[in-house]
Amino acid sequence: MDQFLKFLGQHAGLGNATTWAGAILALCVWLDRVASPKAKAAFSKTIQQPSVDNKNVAAALLEVFDHVYTAPLLTWRAFFRSATITTVLSAYFLFRFWEELTTTSAPALTLAAAVVSTLTNILADYVSLFAVRPLLFRFGSKPSIALSLGTLVAVVVVYFFSVLRVMAFMLLGEELTRILYKPDHPPDEAALAIPFGVTILFMLPAFGVFAWLPLFAVGILGARAMVPLSRAVAKTQWALRGGKDHPIRAAGYVAAAFVLLAGLIFHILF
Repeated sequence: MDQFLKFLGQHAGLGNATTWAGAILALCVWLDRVASPKAKAAFSKTIQQPSVDNKNVAAALLEVFDHVYTAPLLTWRAFFRSATITTVLSAYFLFRFWEELTTTSAPALTLAAAVVSTLTNILADYVSLFAVRPLLFRFGSKPSIALSLGTLVAVVVVYFFSVLRVMAFMLLGEELTRILYKPDHPPDEAALAIPFGVTILFMLPAFGVFAWLPLFAVGILGARAMVPLSRAVAKTQWALRGGKDHPIRAAGYVAAAFVLLAGLIFHILF
């Protein structure tokens, strides 16, 4: 675990934090643009008056979720939307860490492990949607709680599939090596090591598919905290300017700032 944290610390600096901050902000700006006036009014109400138990917030939360993954979930369209998001994130991670991953195992094995990991991630992320959506409906009137619970359930599902993937590599690793290499041209002994680093690293893009859920929760909580301050200084905060009419965008500003701050702290510590 220490080596894994060190590895991430070397390659997950401020540049990556900026990328993810820009991604969450772009997502929230897009969601704010496509969300219905009723949904935005519900989010605005829960930000301005967090003590209000508004049932409309649950419907608004589901609407946002469905904009991201489409509805109904049991369709090819929803599956391909989820699979596309997972594949893009997995490809990014493979491209970003390819050089480091291939220093301890053969490139062919690394690529094979990445492909298998991506396929299992696609299945895990899609299955997770069916567990997350009911939670958003059940606890949607408390969006921060609903988003946190949804994240927790998604993590459990992805972790379960990741454990199965590691077990499969342990059982089938030697057979995979024989398939990829001719008996008379085997790679050196070090390269034969099954790239378990890939199977562990590829948990991150699977989790990344749902990263917007807790960040959106952070954005809502942060926007709530800034409401009194905004009123005190005549609403001059750029992050909440127009926040009443664009609550999802306002939450995105806060979430993006949180990602940048977290990236800075992580960069300093590791």
